[in-house]
Amino acid sequence: MLTSIFFSILGLVLLVVGGETVVRSSSKLASSFGVSQLVIGLTVVAFGTSAPELGVSLMATLNGNVDIAITNVVGSNIFNLAFILGVCGLLAPLLVNLQFLKLDIPISLFITAILFFICHDGVVGKLEATSLIVILISYTFWLVWASKKESLEFIADTPLKKVNSGIKQDSRAFNFLFFIFGIGVLVFGSKILVQGASDLALRAGISEAIVGLTLVAAGTSFPELVSSIMATIRGNTDIAIGNVIGSNIFNILFILGTSTFASENGLKVSESVINYDIPILLGISILSFPLLVSGRKIVRWEGLLLLLCYISYTFHLFFRG
Repeated sequence: MLTSIFFSILGLVLLVVGGETVVRSSSKLASSFGVSQLVIGLTVVAFGTSAPELGVSLMATLNGNVDIAITNVVGSNIFNLAFILGVCGLLAPLLVNLQFLKLDIPISLFITAILFFICHDGVVGKLEATSLIVILISYTFWLVWASKKESLEFIADTPLKKVNSGIKQDSRAFNFLFFIFGIGVLVFGSKILVQGASDLALRAGISEAIVGLTLVAAGTSFPELVSSIMATIRGNTDIAIGNVIGSNIFNILFILGTSTFASENGLKVSESVINYDIPILLGISILSFPLLVSGRKIVRWEGLLLLLCYISYTFHLFFRG
């Protein structure tokens, strides 16, 4: 019991340290390369903090538990949208960049709709997985290209050009290593926190099924949670929102895509996931869109609404068994 409590507390401490490290280093990397914090949040931070989901889904697929691969993706995305945006919205108003409204949020909603349709027949095949990965590569390259172009046009005739040109390569390398270190701390912290919390839950008489549906799914999203909270506290709302949206896009396109290739016959999707969990994810995605669009920010009552949606979903899981 004491060991589980110790691991839970240690995991939380590591998550805070890792989250602070990731936000600080990624912000400096964005400035040094002339890439916006929005793009850093959508790509580097989002992809890095999704490492636990990737590991869980791949290992589950290789071990023959293919349903866990999809459940992990769907559960993590619900947690990202409802819980993380909800908590961050309660901490401070989340200002929404115009690019989110024009491109990234609609793309995230579109990709979630794609997930609904490709899973509807009960199987995710290799051709569908290939399409998902191609979409991710195209989207990522476009993001970086568009951001670099916009940044170069903006600084062309300003003193910022001199500032950026004076940044040393070793400073970039140091910040990149610092970022990798932060991601590693986040992943390790989330792992031991999930282990400690799961053990405490099982000792309290909670079934393994409920632990898997709640603690494991939420636990693999703890890096996104902490990174977004730290970014919100520091006023980097582009990174906070970009982390959530980018992670959801990455989870569906890359994690589901690679997990499908790791299975010989594709991924089979259970009826409960098709009929309940994926529609819930699609519903929360549709709900979050007008919340993000209204006033171009998420205020506290909207954050509370998203948080209540996640709490209601979790309670239903307990009753569903």
